[in-house]
Amino acid sequence: MNITIPNRFLILSIVGPLIASLSNFCIFIIFPLAFDDSGMGSFIKSNYLGGLYLFGVASSTTPVTLLAFKQKNFTFIFVYFFLSLLLIVLLPVFEYSFNLGISFGLKTYICLFSALFLQYTSFVLAKLVILERARDILTLVIIQPLSFLIILLINIIFNFEIDWAFIYFFSCMASIYFAQKFNSDLQPIFFGYTSSIKSVLAKLIAVMIGGVGISLFLQIEQIFVGRVLYLDIEKFVIFQKIYSSIPIALLTIYGSYLVKKALQINLTFTESFNLIIVGIFVFCFSLIFQFFLITIFPGYKLLSDMIFFISICSAIFSVVNIIFMRHVIFKPLQTSIICLISQIIYFFILFVLRPDTFEMVISCTSLFFLILGILLLVVNYQYNKNNENSYSNV
Repeated sequence: MNITIPNRFLILSIVGPLIASLSNFCIFIIFPLAFDDSGMGSFIKSNYLGGLYLFGVASSTTPVTLLAFKQKNFTFIFVYFFLSLLLIVLLPVFEYSFNLGISFGLKTYICLFSALFLQYTSFVLAKLVILERARDILTLVIIQPLSFLIILLINIIFNFEIDWAFIYFFSCMASIYFAQKFNSDLQPIFFGYTSSIKSVLAKLIAVMIGGVGISLFLQIEQIFVGRVLYLDIEKFVIFQKIYSSIPIALLTIYGSYLVKKALQINLTFTESFNLIIVGIFVFCFSLIFQFFLITIFPGYKLLSDMIFFISICSAIFSVVNIIFMRHVIFKPLQTSIICLISQIIYFFILFVLRPDTFEMVISCTSLFFLILGILLLVVNYQYNKNNENSYSNV
């Protein structure tokens, strides 16, 4: 049985993330190459804790919201944001304890609050996906990166010399304005409460941990390639951004919608969507995107030998990313363990083989996502089989 996707929703779910992805591409790649002193280096330092919060906490917002929708229980949202606020308060304590060398100036706190704004925006965005509000989704997806890009252009053209941290904050303020505006008009989707916080805490923490599994892998992979394999980390980050950002941009909204539909009508994901089509589509788009980079920007000739490897990796990642999102909600603890096992296998292979080319590293990365996907499908099959047995015994 297949799920019918509204054409308008499908188009906007692809167009919105693509505009956002292209805006971020201009901000974080084109600008630093075009301007020697773009201000990005200072912004990265100021945004260290903000980025850590987005990567370590806020990236689980969508699966937690989908979990709350599946359970029809607002308590998950309440506890989640309480834990998030607690963690954002404890981040300075974490830095002080481990002496990471971060100076807690005004710009650091501005970036930290900006991360909190973006987390709330992600929560509202997930609700919009559940309610299938296509036009509002498009607006909320593009408003922050597009306003960031426009203000940066104005800042450069008129030489205002406004720090990137403040521009980032203004763009996040724009996103939270629209998020709150949309949220106030939404119909309720969480109809219940649980009096006992303990009953939701364990599953919520498991979903939060599982939800950051792939983000954690991407960060560790960068460290491993630079510190253990001693490859050019700047080049590898470009390769990684391409293979990871394309499926994330294309499938952030569309994937959430598919997961929501599967939760709603209680179908397995493989029954509701043809994963092979997704992989082929992303593979083709990745090829076109990389050829475009090489043609327009001569500095990206380094991609010439990597196009096929990156496209394969991007295609596999896009398929696994959707499967992973659904499994985090249904089986969060098992998904976290599977992701950890896959990462151990991946880094063990890298440590033993010690690849000295980017082609070999990206090939191993593709193998990681392939192993992760296979293990998730095996668990999914066993989960469905157990459910069928339980129904047959009734």
